[in-house]
Formats: sequence, structure tokens, C-alpha cells
Amino acid sequence: MTRILHDVAVSVNHDDAVGLACSAYPVTCRRADGLLTCAYRAGSAQHGPDGIGVVRTSTDHGRSWSAPVIVFDGRDCDPPESYATSQVLAPCDGSLLVLFCVVVCTHPDHDFLDTEEGYAQELRYYRARSVDDGRTWSSPEPITFSLPQPSLCGRSFVFPDGELFINTKHKTPDGRCAMA
Repeated sequence: MTRILHDVAVSVNHDDAVGLACSAYPVTCRRADGLLTCAYRAGSAQHGPDGIGVVRTSTDHGRSWSAPVIVFDGRDCDPPESYATSQVLAPCDGSLLVLFCVVVCTHPDHDFLDTEEGYAQELRYYRARSVDDGRTWSSPEPITFSLPQPSLCGRSFVFPDGELFINTKHKTPDGRCAMA
């Protein structure tokens, strides 16, 4: 049985707070003290060269949400970097952690997700951390994975001992997709 506690949008399309028409790919986590955190992509469309990373928090079980905080904006990079997907976690130290993937837009006129040209775009991975309940975030720091071209997907989580499980999708040598 599913019970809806509150039906309040974290972000609506045409959100004036970040000035972009589309919000997509939300991921959430709940800290032990109840703080809800939602990270998502905002842009002029669901895919495209102008994606930025936004985070909002809720202290009242989702009845209301904080103002948006931009954790990544690569539109002025050369070439531009468009926020694609992310994971958000609440480590045991009380901080918040956002891991995210960006597409390096060497061909900004191509659909990043559904064409061979799109798949050929370079992906970069970053992390940002907040130690003040999501009000401010560290500058994005590059991270590397041992898997070639993984994508952050599904739900990542914190094990009881404090270790982080980062859920990624990648292609196996025989071409199948696998979660790890």
C-alpha cells in the first residue's frame, strides 16, 4: 500500500527561481534527522546543452521546500558542460553529498541521450558537499570511476557502517548494461 503524505512539487516546470523551463531527473535522500534533500537537473528542455544542477531541502517531510541552490552551472565553460544525472546522499557525518555527471557539449546541437553523436560526447563526474543543511555547497570537485563511461542511476545509499554505495550503470565487455 502506498500512502501519499503530501502532494507538493519540489520544482515546477517554468520555475522562475532558476529561470529555466524544465526540471528533470530528481533524486532524493533522507538524513537520519529527517531532512529531505532533492537534487535535479534544470534546463530549457529535458536534454540539452544548458543543464544546471539544483538542490532543495525540506525540514517538514516535504510540505514545503527551500529556495533552490545551484550546485553546478557549466554553461560558461569552454566547451559548455551540461548537468545530466545525479545522486544525493546523506553520509553519517551529517553532511550532504551530491555526485553528478555532466556532458561536455562539443556538439551542443545533438540530443545527448538518443543519438550516436550524443553517446560520443565526453562525460565528466563531480561531487559537491554541504555542511550546512544544503544552504551552501562546495565548489564541484572532479571524481573518477574505475568503470569506463558509467552513468549515475537508480538510488545510492549509505550502509549502516557509513560506507557509501554508489549505484551506476555501465556496459559490460559483451555490450550488456549492468548495475554496480
